Amino acid sequence: MLHLKIESPEMGSHLTAKGGRLRAKHAEKYAEKERKAREEAEAQGIKLDEEVPAPVAAERKPRVNTTCVADADLAAELSTMDDSKGRNLADLFKMLGDTTRIKLLGKIAAGEMRVGDIADSLGMQPSAISHQLRVLRSARIVTCRRDGKEAWYSLDDDHVVKLMRLGLEHVCHG
Repeated sequence: MLHLKIESPEMGSHLTAKGGRLRAKHAEKYAEKERKAREEAEAQGIKLDEEVPAPVAAERKPRVNTTCVADADLAAELSTMDDSKGRNLADLFKMLGDTTRIKLLGKIAAGEMRVGDIADSLGMQPSAISHQLRVLRSARIVTCRRDGKEAWYSLDDDHVVKLMRLGLEHVCHG
């Protein structure tokens, strides 16, 4: 998808072009805003060939009671890591970016559980739970222990617990 940035004094947004054509709804909105902007410019005596000065942004007031959180070691590590490590980190956060998986992890955070028990407690089908557990296992977020025909699932390690706890703390922070 191609993004074109079209600016006018009144409009500081962009339009999306797909296949070389502007989408109709965007084109109509832009045409109307451009017409109004031209009329306004002419009324103010601005020539259309002239560069229209951008509006001056209002002075920003600093937020009250904020502190800058910095971690130089983390910053250095994140900014210099190789692409494969970056992809792995992004994939980890993608795995944690699903409500069903979060609920599932919440169930097994207390201890080992079987697929059927997890499915019953979440009101879902065992096949759906198995699929989510397979995805989480491939990301090394959960681990599986076999006991005869039964498979018991638990969190892989304390890093997962820390991630979940910090994430929840951040969300509840406000």
